[in-house]
Amino acid sequence: MTARCPNCAALAREADQRYCAYCGHALPREEPPPASRPPSVAELLAEVERHPELRSWMAHRPSGVGFAFGLGATAVFGLVFAGIALVMLKLVGGFGGMPGVFGLVPLLFVGVGLLVAFGVGAKALRFVNAPLLRVPALIVDERTAVSGGGRNSSASTSYNATLEAADGRREEYRIDGRLAGRVAPGDYGLAYLRGGILLDFRRAGSR
Repeated sequence: MTARCPNCAALAREADQRYCAYCGHALPREEPPPASRPPSVAELLAEVERHPELRSWMAHRPSGVGFAFGLGATAVFGLVFAGIALVMLKLVGGFGGMPGVFGLVPLLFVGVGLLVAFGVGAKALRFVNAPLLRVPALIVDERTAVSGGGRNSSASTSYNATLEAADGRREEYRIDGRLAGRVAPGDYGLAYLRGGILLDFRRAGSR
């Protein structure tokens, strides 16, 4: 809008003109509108609490069977590994049939197998017994890690997402590949958490 002199009502000739060309009176300066402030994380997550589908989201119960099955399979593998090592010990007649330090190798395999079996088994038990939490959260980051892979083995990919709560607290959770393909940094909504794992996510919007 062209500025008009408050003294003589003449229009300014130029957009950046500071004084009236006719009477020399100072022209009013139009201030640019203030920049809109992006909503805070707490404000975004407050939208989740008011979402029209919140009631159905709260009733949703993701099972987490896939994670529990994966942990159980790893525990079984540890037991099988320990069993094979015990058979090796029996076949060679214990330590008496093995020369020197090599007699400790099968016993070490037994220990590793049992350690994996009981360690992963305890983790699976904690996961099954952990409560299911439904928490409004913002996904601030995603991370993918690839391990293994070679001539005789395939690579293993793990996915992780960092969530921020309304109080500013951030924490990283493991997710599966299916969910990793559905969410992205900046998404906010209702997170379903159990035992340090993000089981599901209902998206309310994107930042």
